[in-house]
Amino acid sequence: MASEKTRLDTQQNTDRFLGWVLVALLFCFVAYLVGVYVFWPQEEQELVVHEPLPQDPPKPAKPFIWGTLPVSKPGPSSDKGERQLGGQSPKDSAQAEQRSTPQKLPGTSSEAAPYAFFAGPELEKVKGETVRALKSGDTQIWKTDDQRGYVLVSTPRHDGDRECRQVSYSLFEGPLQSLSPASQWCREGRGQWSPG
Repeated sequence: MASEKTRLDTQQNTDRFLGWVLVALLFCFVAYLVGVYVFWPQEEQELVVHEPLPQDPPKPAKPFIWGTLPVSKPGPSSDKGERQLGGQSPKDSAQAEQRSTPQKLPGTSSEAAPYAFFAGPELEKVKGETVRALKSGDTQIWKTDDQRGYVLVSTPRHDGDRECRQVSYSLFEGPLQSLSPASQWCREGRGQWSPG
């Protein structure tokens, strides 16, 4: 009897010891997770680099500038004499005249570049993107074969129960974009969008 009681006591002591070991291991694991979360360097999250997605438009080679500034030659001015009388030398007044004259922007010519137009993609191939753009009012990217561009929609115009938008397409050609003529799409109430 006594040996069985000591065996039971030994078994209980062993079970209690194993329980405390498991609690200690669990505590160490939780402490490790907290330490990793608190002390892990945050710089690694900043090293993520955005790689352009295949549907992203190519980056333009030069900045896009709307229009050009006219370049005018400084000619005789009626207020030159007044400036010279005001204490300015002829050299200073010539520099002031040059600064006040609009200058040509770097990388542009004085002649306006013609806009490039194309007929537009085949409607059957881009109808889904066109309808999505018409429904949301946002620009959508279209892609067929080796061509891609944007579906551009105007703000809606309402005429009674009829809603209409102008739709045009852009085409990426290297760093340049071409534009298609606009066509009108309409729908009755909440019906389907259709051209015409």
